[in-house]
Amino acid sequence: MKNELNMYAYVAPTNGEYVNEKGEKVNNGDFRTEEKYREYKECGFDTLLLLGNDPYNGENFEDSDLKKNLDLCEKVGLKCIVYDKALHDLSAADEELVGDGKKFRNACELRDFVGNRLKAYSFHPAFYGVEIMDEPSIYNFRTLSEVYKAIKAIDKKIYINAVLLPFFEGLEKRYTEKSLTDREAYADYVEEWFKSTSASVFDFDVYPFVFGENETENDEGRIFPLYLSNMQLVSEIAKKHNAKFFVTMQSYASRSDAAGCAYKRKMSFADFRYQKNVALSFGAKDFRYYTYWLFPSQLGDPSSEAIMTEKGEKVYYDFVKKVNEELKEEFKIVGDYEYVKTELVGELPHFKGVITEKIDGITINSDVPLIINEMKSNNKRAVYIINADNPAKKIKANVTLDCGRENLQVLSNGVKSKLRSDDGRYDFIINEGEGVFIEL
Repeated sequence: MKNELNMYAYVAPTNGEYVNEKGEKVNNGDFRTEEKYREYKECGFDTLLLLGNDPYNGENFEDSDLKKNLDLCEKVGLKCIVYDKALHDLSAADEELVGDGKKFRNACELRDFVGNRLKAYSFHPAFYGVEIMDEPSIYNFRTLSEVYKAIKAIDKKIYINAVLLPFFEGLEKRYTEKSLTDREAYADYVEEWFKSTSASVFDFDVYPFVFGENETENDEGRIFPLYLSNMQLVSEIAKKHNAKFFVTMQSYASRSDAAGCAYKRKMSFADFRYQKNVALSFGAKDFRYYTYWLFPSQLGDPSSEAIMTEKGEKVYYDFVKKVNEELKEEFKIVGDYEYVKTELVGELPHFKGVITEKIDGITINSDVPLIINEMKSNNKRAVYIINADNPAKKIKANVTLDCGRENLQVLSNGVKSKLRSDDGRYDFIINEGEGVFIEL
């Protein structure tokens, strides 16, 4: 069965209402229009995600903003993930929901409550799923899983949007209740997610581009040290559970408040390509962005940026549209492959915790560090070679591949091509942020 993409970006076009840095209410006009939803779809997205800025509170559906949003989605050909505040808040509750003295006496009562909420809108043709707690710690899994299972008991086809945490050093207590550290702590978090929810998906945040040590206006920044190891661990555990993993990628400018100033590490086209290539190479099966529309709470922050401004002006829109076009072409082939193992070429001091292994049958040399991921699909084998350096440095990799084959099928930047070499040796360049998928 072919894998299908259901791409979206936080957050959907808003109602235009904000509170500025002075605490004053601002209204830029309602952007929940056919024009803006169609523009969102044309950026390459298939699904619209409604968040807390546009909640459903149980009001009469026929008169609700939710119906307006769903109708617009249907009109332009989008599916919609609903933010039902009652379901979200249940999933984020501090105490377990079911049992003696709890909010619900048994699982049937919880299921009835959830079912009554869902029946108000789940019949709509554009309905795809619901949003529950974002970035839960392991302690939230108890209540979150109760809601998760109740929704699935009503309809297994409902998509449940729960985006999980990446691993950050020093925060082990968010990931495990055991005496574990580092990779083991995060592994326990991922395993517990699958155990507590019986989910078939692990969807998590992976924001790689942060400020460097200098934190100045011209800082090129750095790549989050655990970026690759987080991706590798999630990929391996998801495969163990016969599940998929999804990634939420960075589409905002990271910031620093060093020396009392707000600096932006702006996103480049190469940054978007880099994230796309890394996620594909580890076997990700769906892709999201944070964020599409500037969040209402971010209006007063001078360093905030998104794909679109709060006034509907394009910032990273053209970058993301192009990368999504490439991604969809590449996914037609790479989407059938699964991650196997990683080999790193060159010095990569900015990455920590990656488990590496020599890939058989190939030899690769480069003047720039490379990420090489082996992938397989049934009896087919491939390697995904990525320029591993920080895209902000704008360094090209001169690569030599010796694989002993006279003909190669190559996929890069959404374009397929064929290479030929009489001696099985190939020389090529991988620009900053770029990757090359090669079937062996």
